[in-house]
Amino acid sequence: MCNVAGLDSSVAGYAECFAQSGITGEQLLMLTNDDLERIGVDKLGHQEMLLQSITLLQSLVTTTTACTFVKWQIFWS
Repeated sequence: MCNVAGLDSSVAGYAECFAQSGITGEQLLMLTNDDLERIGVDKLGHQEMLLQSITLLQSLVTTTTACTFVKWQIFWS
């Protein structure tokens, strides 16, 4: 079982499901309830917790990308 920092211990074990299913970081950011169910996350509460974490990751990626873009824009100005 993989230990994933930041995830509640009740859902951290699903990291192994992601790995076995070949889910990449980019694909992780696009997972839906149906996708989670298909890879073995069958408890609705666990799906909700994982989707909340995925939403947080999406916002972090968006913020980081925007900040990086602004830094590069300033650098090249």
